[in-house]
Amino acid sequence: MCDSVSGLLRWILAHDLPTKVILTCAHARELDLGKSELGVVLQGCMAYAPIGLPAQILACGVSRVEWQSCAENPQAHARMAGIWCGLTPDLVGEMAPGKKHFRHGDVIDLAAVPLPRRVLFGASDEGPLNLADDDQARTIAALRHLHERGWISEIADVSAAAAGIRLHVSGCTACNVCVQACPRGALELRASTGVSGVSGQTVHSLIQDTERCRSCQACVRFCPVQAITAGAQHNFTDVLEGRRELLTQVITRTCTRCGAVYPGSAAGSGVAGSGTIASGARGSGVAGSGARGNVNDSGTTGPELTGSGPEQSGIVSSDSFAGSGQVFSGTGSFLKLSNPYDGLCSVCSYRESNPFGSQLPPELAQQLPPELAERLMRPASQMQR
Repeated sequence: MCDSVSGLLRWILAHDLPTKVILTCAHARELDLGKSELGVVLQGCMAYAPIGLPAQILACGVSRVEWQSCAENPQAHARMAGIWCGLTPDLVGEMAPGKKHFRHGDVIDLAAVPLPRRVLFGASDEGPLNLADDDQARTIAALRHLHERGWISEIADVSAAAAGIRLHVSGCTACNVCVQACPRGALELRASTGVSGVSGQTVHSLIQDTERCRSCQACVRFCPVQAITAGAQHNFTDVLEGRRELLTQVITRTCTRCGAVYPGSAAGSGVAGSGTIASGARGSGVAGSGARGNVNDSGTTGPELTGSGPEQSGIVSSDSFAGSGQVFSGTGSFLKLSNPYDGLCSVCSYRESNPFGSQLPPELAQQLPPELAERLMRPASQMQR
Protein backbone atom coordinates (compact mmCIF):
# COMPACT_ATOMS: atom_id res chain seq x y z
CA MET A 1 0.00 0.00 0.00
CA CYS A 2 1.36 3.39 -1.01
CA ASP A 3 0.10 6.38 0.99
CA SER A 4 0.98 10.07 1.03
CA VAL A 5 3.69 9.65 3.70
CA SER A 6 5.46 6.94 1.68
CA GLY A 7 5.32 9.31 -1.31
CA LEU A 8 7.01 12.00 0.80
CA LEU A 9 9.74 9.58 1.92
CA ARG A 10 10.31 8.52 -1.68
CA TRP A 11 10.71 12.21 -2.69
CA ILE A 12 13.22 12.82 0.13
CA LEU A 13 15.31 9.78 -0.82
CA ALA A 14 15.35 10.82 -4.48
CA HIS A 15 16.79 14.30 -3.80
CA ASP A 16 19.65 15.81 -1.83
CA LEU A 17 18.81 15.35 1.84
CA PRO A 18 17.55 18.53 3.49
CA THR A 19 19.20 19.56 6.75
CA LYS A 20 15.81 20.12 8.31
CA VAL A 21 12.17 19.28 7.56
CA ILE A 22 9.49 21.71 8.77
CA LEU A 23 5.96 20.35 9.28
CA THR A 24 3.02 22.74 9.05
CA CYS A 25 -0.70 22.71 8.36
CA ALA A 26 -3.23 24.98 6.69
CA HIS A 27 -3.91 26.74 10.01
CA ALA A 28 -0.29 27.88 10.48
CA ARG A 29 1.43 30.91 9.00
CA GLU A 30 3.35 30.76 5.73
CA LEU A 31 6.75 29.11 5.97
CA ASP A 32 10.01 31.02 5.54
CA LEU A 33 12.56 28.32 4.73
CA GLY A 34 16.27 28.29 4.09
CA LYS A 35 17.66 26.80 0.90
CA SER A 36 18.58 23.46 2.49
CA GLU A 37 15.28 23.11 4.35
CA LEU A 38 12.13 21.30 3.24
CA GLY A 39 8.60 22.34 4.17
CA VAL A 40 5.75 19.82 4.33
CA VAL A 41 2.12 20.96 4.43
CA LEU A 42 0.07 18.26 6.15
CA GLN A 43 -3.43 17.18 5.23
CA GLY A 44 -5.83 18.62 7.78
CA CYS A 45 -4.76 19.63 11.27
CA MET A 46 -1.30 18.73 12.53
CA ALA A 47 -2.86 17.37 15.72
CA TYR A 48 -4.07 14.33 13.75
CA ALA A 49 -0.87 13.61 11.82
CA PRO A 50 0.65 10.09 12.05
CA ILE A 51 2.53 9.60 15.31
CA GLY A 52 5.49 8.07 13.46
CA LEU A 53 5.87 10.78 10.80
CA PRO A 54 8.97 12.50 12.29
CA ALA A 55 10.64 9.14 13.03
CA GLN A 56 10.16 7.98 9.44
CA ILE A 57 11.62 11.23 8.07
CA LEU A 58 14.62 10.97 10.42
CA ALA A 59 15.22 7.35 9.41
CA CYS A 60 15.69 8.54 5.82
CA GLY A 61 18.75 10.54 6.95
CA VAL A 62 17.30 13.95 7.79
CA SER A 63 19.06 15.49 10.81
CA ARG A 64 16.11 17.28 12.42
CA VAL A 65 12.33 17.65 12.15
CA GLU A 66 10.49 20.72 13.43
CA TRP A 67 6.92 21.97 13.25
CA GLN A 68 4.89 25.14 13.43
CA SER A 69 2.38 25.37 16.27
CA CYS A 70 -1.29 25.06 15.31
CA ALA A 71 -3.54 27.85 16.58
CA GLU A 72 -6.72 26.03 15.56
CA ASN A 73 -6.40 23.11 18.01
CA PRO A 74 -3.57 23.88 20.47
CA GLN A 75 -4.40 21.20 23.07
CA ALA A 76 -4.53 18.31 20.60
CA HIS A 77 -1.41 19.67 18.88
CA ALA A 78 0.44 19.79 22.22
CA ARG A 79 -0.47 16.15 22.86
CA MET A 80 0.85 15.07 19.45
CA ALA A 81 4.00 17.16 19.93
CA GLY A 82 4.55 15.42 23.28
CA ILE A 83 4.35 12.00 21.60
CA TRP A 84 6.82 13.07 18.90
CA CYS A 85 9.27 14.42 21.49
CA GLY A 86 8.95 11.24 23.55
CA LEU A 87 9.69 8.97 20.61
CA THR A 88 12.59 10.96 19.15
CA PRO A 89 13.96 13.29 21.84
CA ASP A 90 16.56 15.93 20.85
CA LEU A 91 15.81 15.27 17.16
CA VAL A 92 12.49 17.11 16.94
CA GLY A 93 11.03 20.33 18.30
CA GLU A 94 8.91 23.38 17.61
CA MET A 95 10.19 25.77 14.98
CA ALA A 96 11.76 28.91 16.42
CA PRO A 97 11.42 32.24 14.55
CA GLY A 98 14.59 33.07 12.67
CA LYS A 99 15.99 35.47 10.17
CA LYS A 100 14.53 36.10 6.74
CA HIS A 101 15.83 33.97 3.90
CA PHE A 102 16.39 35.24 0.38
CA ARG A 103 16.76 31.77 -1.14
CA HIS A 104 13.97 29.45 -0.13
CA GLY A 105 13.73 25.68 0.05
CA ASP A 106 11.01 23.48 -1.43
CA VAL A 107 7.54 23.17 0.04
CA ILE A 108 5.59 19.95 -0.57
CA ASP A 109 1.87 19.49 -0.09
CA LEU A 110 1.35 16.06 1.46
CA ALA A 111 -1.95 15.76 -0.44
CA ALA A 112 -0.13 15.97 -3.78
CA VAL A 113 3.47 14.78 -3.47
CA PRO A 114 5.27 15.07 -6.84
CA LEU A 115 6.72 11.89 -8.31
CA PRO A 116 10.54 12.07 -8.46
CA ARG A 117 12.09 11.88 -11.90
CA ARG A 118 14.38 9.00 -10.94
CA VAL A 119 11.34 6.88 -10.05
CA LEU A 120 9.98 7.39 -13.57
CA PHE A 121 13.21 5.89 -14.91
CA GLY A 122 12.90 2.84 -12.66
CA ALA A 123 15.47 3.74 -10.00
CA SER A 124 14.97 1.86 -6.74
CA ASP A 125 14.31 3.48 -3.36
CA GLU A 126 17.52 3.12 -1.36
CA GLY A 127 16.50 3.58 2.25
CA PRO A 128 16.11 1.70 5.53
CA LEU A 129 12.31 1.53 5.25
CA ASN A 130 10.09 -0.57 3.05
CA LEU A 131 7.87 2.08 1.48
CA ALA A 132 5.31 -0.55 0.51
CA ASP A 133 4.54 -1.18 4.21
CA ASP A 134 1.74 0.63 5.98
CA ASP A 135 2.31 3.51 8.40
CA GLN A 136 2.55 1.40 11.57
CA ALA A 137 5.08 -1.03 10.09
CA ARG A 138 7.22 1.85 8.82
CA THR A 139 7.06 3.60 12.20
CA ILE A 140 8.27 0.48 14.03
CA ALA A 141 11.06 -0.06 11.49
CA ALA A 142 12.09 3.61 11.71
CA LEU A 143 12.31 3.63 15.51
CA ARG A 144 14.33 0.42 15.54
CA HIS A 145 16.64 1.84 12.86
CA LEU A 146 17.20 5.03 14.86
CA HIS A 147 17.87 2.98 17.97
CA GLU A 148 20.44 0.82 16.14
CA ARG A 149 22.19 3.95 14.86
CA GLY A 150 22.32 5.38 18.39
CA TRP A 151 20.14 8.40 17.57
CA ILE A 152 17.68 7.43 20.31
CA SER A 153 18.72 5.59 23.46
CA GLU A 154 15.48 3.69 24.01
CA ILE A 155 11.98 3.44 22.59
CA ALA A 156 9.64 5.33 24.90
CA ASP A 157 6.13 4.33 25.97
CA VAL A 158 3.40 5.74 23.74
CA SER A 159 -0.12 6.30 25.07
CA ALA A 160 -1.79 5.95 21.68
CA ALA A 161 -3.89 3.30 19.99
CA ALA A 162 -2.22 0.93 17.56
CA ALA A 163 -3.73 -0.57 14.40
CA GLY A 164 -4.43 -3.97 15.97
CA ILE A 165 -7.17 -5.07 18.37
CA ARG A 166 -7.31 -7.34 21.38
CA LEU A 167 -8.95 -10.71 20.85
CA HIS A 168 -10.95 -12.71 23.38
CA VAL A 169 -11.34 -16.45 22.86
CA SER A 170 -13.89 -18.80 24.41
CA GLY A 171 -14.77 -22.25 23.08
CA CYS A 172 -11.78 -22.70 20.75
CA THR A 173 -11.53 -26.09 19.05
CA ALA A 174 -8.00 -25.60 17.61
CA CYS A 175 -9.29 -26.02 14.04
CA ASN A 176 -6.67 -23.55 12.69
CA VAL A 177 -9.23 -21.68 10.53
CA CYS A 178 -8.45 -18.31 12.13
CA VAL A 179 -4.73 -18.77 11.49
CA GLN A 180 -5.38 -19.49 7.82
CA ALA A 181 -7.88 -16.63 7.51
CA CYS A 182 -5.59 -13.88 8.85
CA PRO A 183 -4.11 -12.05 5.81
CA ARG A 184 -1.11 -10.78 7.79
CA GLY A 185 -0.16 -13.93 9.68
CA ALA A 186 -0.92 -12.36 13.07
CA LEU A 187 -2.15 -15.63 14.63
CA GLU A 188 -0.20 -18.80 15.37
CA LEU A 189 -1.47 -22.12 16.68
CA ARG A 190 1.49 -23.72 18.42
CA ALA A 191 1.26 -27.39 19.37
CA SER A 192 3.15 -29.21 22.09
CA THR A 193 2.91 -32.96 22.65
CA GLY A 194 4.03 -35.37 25.30
CA VAL A 195 2.33 -33.53 28.16
CA SER A 196 2.85 -35.27 31.49
CA GLY A 197 -0.19 -37.34 32.48
CA VAL A 198 -2.07 -36.74 29.21
CA SER A 199 -1.14 -39.64 26.96
CA GLY A 200 -2.03 -39.20 23.28
CA GLN A 201 -3.11 -35.57 23.69
CA THR A 202 -1.73 -32.30 22.38
CA VAL A 203 -1.86 -28.82 23.90
CA HIS A 204 -2.50 -26.11 21.27
CA SER A 205 -1.62 -22.51 22.19
CA LEU A 206 -3.28 -19.76 20.14
CA ILE A 207 -0.95 -16.73 20.05
CA GLN A 208 -1.53 -13.26 18.61
CA ASP A 209 1.32 -11.15 17.21
CA THR A 210 0.28 -7.60 18.17
CA GLU A 211 2.69 -6.05 15.65
CA ARG A 212 1.08 -7.75 12.66
CA CYS A 213 -2.61 -7.36 13.57
CA ARG A 214 -4.53 -4.71 11.58
CA SER A 215 -8.06 -5.12 13.00
CA CYS A 216 -9.50 -6.71 9.84
CA GLN A 217 -11.36 -9.21 12.08
CA ALA A 218 -11.13 -11.97 9.47
CA CYS A 219 -10.50 -14.39 12.34
CA VAL A 220 -13.76 -13.31 13.99
CA ARG A 221 -15.81 -13.68 10.81
CA PHE A 222 -14.43 -17.05 9.70
CA CYS A 223 -14.30 -18.87 13.05
CA PRO A 224 -16.68 -21.83 12.54
CA VAL A 225 -17.72 -21.96 16.21
CA GLN A 226 -17.78 -18.18 16.87
CA ALA A 227 -15.12 -18.56 19.55
CA ILE A 228 -13.37 -15.23 18.87
CA THR A 229 -14.66 -11.77 19.77
CA ALA A 230 -13.00 -8.41 19.12
CA GLY A 231 -12.04 -6.09 21.96
CA ALA A 232 -10.36 -2.71 22.31
CA GLN A 233 -7.38 -1.60 20.28
CA HIS A 234 -3.86 -2.48 21.37
CA ASN A 235 -1.64 0.17 22.90
CA PHE A 236 1.21 1.30 20.66
CA THR A 237 3.69 0.45 23.43
CA ASP A 238 2.67 -3.23 23.22
CA VAL A 239 3.33 -3.16 19.48
CA LEU A 240 6.71 -1.44 19.79
CA GLU A 241 7.83 -4.10 22.27
CA GLY A 242 6.84 -6.85 19.85
CA ARG A 243 4.51 -8.33 22.46
CA ARG A 244 2.76 -11.61 21.62
CA GLU A 245 -0.40 -12.47 23.51
CA LEU A 246 -1.42 -15.93 24.56
CA LEU A 247 -5.15 -16.05 23.75
CA THR A 248 -6.01 -19.56 24.91
CA GLN A 249 -4.72 -23.10 25.26
CA VAL A 250 -6.74 -26.12 24.15
CA ILE A 251 -6.21 -29.83 24.83
CA THR A 252 -6.87 -31.80 21.66
CA ARG A 253 -6.76 -35.42 20.60
CA THR A 254 -6.52 -37.09 17.21
CA CYS A 255 -9.33 -39.46 16.34
CA THR A 256 -7.92 -42.95 15.98
CA ARG A 257 -10.49 -43.80 13.31
CA CYS A 258 -10.82 -40.81 10.96
CA GLY A 259 -7.71 -38.82 11.97
CA ALA A 260 -9.65 -35.63 12.76
CA VAL A 261 -8.37 -33.35 15.54
CA TYR A 262 -10.98 -32.63 18.20
CA PRO A 263 -10.91 -30.82 21.56
CA GLY A 264 -10.76 -33.04 24.62
CA SER A 265 -13.81 -32.24 26.76
CA ALA A 266 -12.84 -32.53 30.41
CA ALA A 267 -15.34 -33.96 32.85
CA GLY A 268 -16.21 -31.83 35.80
CA SER A 269 -15.94 -28.09 36.17
CA GLY A 270 -14.67 -25.77 33.47
CA VAL A 271 -11.01 -24.90 33.36
CA ALA A 272 -9.49 -21.52 32.74
CA GLY A 273 -8.42 -20.46 29.28
CA SER A 274 -6.52 -17.46 30.55
CA GLY A 275 -3.04 -17.03 31.94
CA THR A 276 0.54 -16.50 30.91
CA ILE A 277 3.48 -18.68 30.08
CA ALA A 278 5.90 -18.31 32.95
CA SER A 279 9.23 -16.69 32.12
CA GLY A 280 12.69 -18.16 32.36
CA ALA A 281 12.11 -21.69 31.11
CA ARG A 282 11.59 -23.31 27.76
CA GLY A 283 8.01 -24.54 27.56
CA SER A 284 7.15 -23.52 31.11
CA GLY A 285 3.46 -23.16 31.55
CA VAL A 286 0.59 -20.93 32.45
CA ALA A 287 0.35 -19.27 35.84
CA GLY A 288 -2.72 -17.25 36.72
CA SER A 289 -4.60 -14.82 34.48
CA GLY A 290 -4.02 -11.27 33.35
CA ALA A 291 -0.25 -11.26 33.99
CA ARG A 292 2.32 -10.68 31.28
CA GLY A 293 4.81 -12.93 29.55
CA ASN A 294 6.31 -13.43 26.10
CA VAL A 295 6.73 -16.10 23.45
CA ASN A 296 9.60 -15.66 21.05
CA ASP A 297 10.16 -17.19 17.62
CA SER A 298 12.30 -20.04 18.93
CA GLY A 299 9.58 -21.35 21.21
CA THR A 300 11.21 -20.18 24.44
CA THR A 301 9.38 -18.01 26.90
CA GLY A 302 10.34 -14.53 28.01
CA PRO A 303 8.98 -11.80 30.25
CA GLU A 304 6.23 -10.31 28.08
CA LEU A 305 3.40 -12.55 26.96
CA THR A 306 -0.08 -11.52 27.98
CA GLY A 307 -3.01 -13.87 28.23
CA SER A 308 -6.71 -13.41 28.68
CA GLY A 309 -9.91 -15.31 28.08
CA PRO A 310 -12.96 -16.69 29.87
CA GLU A 311 -13.35 -20.19 31.20
CA GLN A 312 -14.19 -22.96 28.79
CA SER A 313 -14.24 -26.75 28.63
CA GLY A 314 -11.26 -28.45 27.08
CA ILE A 315 -8.80 -25.69 28.06
CA VAL A 316 -5.73 -26.32 30.13
CA SER A 317 -6.24 -25.48 33.79
CA SER A 318 -4.02 -22.72 35.13
CA ASP A 319 -2.91 -24.80 38.11
CA SER A 320 -1.69 -27.49 35.71
CA PHE A 321 1.05 -25.17 34.49
CA ALA A 322 2.96 -23.91 37.48
CA GLY A 323 6.66 -24.46 37.88
CA SER A 324 9.53 -23.97 35.45
CA GLY A 325 12.23 -25.97 33.75
CA GLN A 326 9.88 -28.89 33.06
CA VAL A 327 7.43 -29.02 30.20
CA PHE A 328 3.96 -28.19 31.56
CA SER A 329 4.68 -29.36 35.09
CA GLY A 330 2.82 -28.43 38.23
CA THR A 331 0.55 -29.57 41.01
CA GLY A 332 -2.61 -29.85 38.93
CA SER A 333 -3.70 -32.89 36.95
CA PHE A 334 -5.55 -33.37 33.70
CA LEU A 335 -9.08 -34.66 34.01
CA LYS A 336 -10.13 -37.86 32.31
CA LEU A 337 -12.06 -37.45 29.07
CA SER A 338 -15.78 -37.99 29.41
CA ASN A 339 -16.04 -39.59 25.95
CA PRO A 340 -17.06 -43.23 26.54
CA TYR A 341 -15.26 -44.24 23.33
CA ASP A 342 -11.82 -43.01 24.24
CA GLY A 343 -9.80 -41.85 21.22
CA LEU A 344 -12.78 -41.19 18.91
CA CYS A 345 -14.19 -37.83 17.85
CA SER A 346 -17.86 -37.07 18.46
CA VAL A 347 -18.93 -38.23 14.98
CA CYS A 348 -17.03 -41.53 15.15
CA SER A 349 -18.14 -42.02 18.75
CA TYR A 350 -21.79 -41.77 17.69
CA ARG A 351 -21.22 -44.13 14.80
CA GLU A 352 -19.62 -46.58 17.19
CA SER A 353 -22.62 -46.52 19.52
CA ASN A 354 -25.20 -46.38 16.68
CA PRO A 355 -23.76 -48.42 13.81
CA PHE A 356 -27.12 -48.48 11.96
CA GLY A 357 -28.31 -44.95 12.74
CA SER A 358 -27.39 -41.41 11.79
CA GLN A 359 -27.54 -38.09 13.56
CA LEU A 360 -26.51 -34.51 12.95
CA PRO A 361 -23.15 -33.81 14.66
CA PRO A 362 -23.71 -31.70 17.83
CA GLU A 363 -21.18 -29.11 16.70
CA LEU A 364 -23.15 -28.49 13.49
CA ALA A 365 -26.50 -28.54 15.29
CA GLN A 366 -25.38 -25.66 17.52
CA GLN A 367 -24.85 -23.46 14.47
CA LEU A 368 -28.36 -24.04 13.03
CA PRO A 369 -31.62 -22.32 14.05
CA PRO A 370 -33.14 -24.19 17.02
CA GLU A 371 -36.31 -25.25 15.17
CA LEU A 372 -34.38 -26.62 12.19
CA ALA A 373 -31.88 -28.41 14.43
CA GLU A 374 -34.72 -30.01 16.43
CA ARG A 375 -36.37 -31.32 13.27
CA LEU A 376 -33.12 -32.73 11.91
CA MET A 377 -32.28 -34.37 15.23
CA ARG A 378 -35.75 -35.90 15.62
CA PRO A 379 -35.83 -39.73 15.40
CA ALA A 380 -37.14 -41.18 12.14
CA SER A 381 -40.12 -42.75 13.91
CA GLN A 382 -41.37 -39.29 14.94
CA MET A 383 -40.98 -37.67 11.52
CA GLN A 384 -44.27 -36.67 9.86
CA ARG A 385 -44.99 -38.52 6.67
